[in-house]
Formats: sequence, structure tokens, C-alpha cells
Amino acid sequence: MNKCLTAVSTVAIAVLLSGCASALNQRTAANYTDLGVRAEAQGNWIGARIAYHRAAVNGELGNLPPQQQALLNYNYGRALGVTCQFADAEARLN
Repeated sequence: MNKCLTAVSTVAIAVLLSGCASALNQRTAANYTDLGVRAEAQGNWIGARIAYHRAAVNGELGNLPPQQQALLNYNYGRALGVTCQFADAEARLN
């Protein structure tokens, strides 16, 4: 009985949290984008690349509109190019 209750509780919590995940990922994407912009302004392209990558991943997980996901991918692709990761930059920008 206790195992069944634990399993049901776990499923219920996962269902409840999945509704919040989208908003959380969207907020996280925005925060990482801000971090990337600041890093880029300081000339820290490796930091910008890492931040833009995390923003792009969270944007996808957060189901952002295609226009916003395109902007996140564009920023990430630019940072990849500046840090000489040309094949990855081309793949991301295409």
C-alpha cells in the first residue's frame, strides 16, 4: 500500500510541476540571455556562448514562440562563430 501511494504521489507531483516547467524555462531563458548580453558586452565570448546555449535550450523546453527561439539560436550561433566553432555555428545559424 505504501509503495502504491508513493508512486501515485510521485506522478501527481510530476503532473503539477510540468505545468510550471514551461514558465520556469521561459524565465530561465530570459535570465541566460541577459547574462549572455552582459558577457558579450565585456568581450567574454566564451561566457556569452555558454549563456546563449543555455538560453536556447531553456527556450526550446519552455516552448517559446518560433521568433524568440530563432533569436536565441542566432545569438548562440554568433557566439559559436566568434569562438571559432564554425561547423557548430553554421549548423545553428542554418
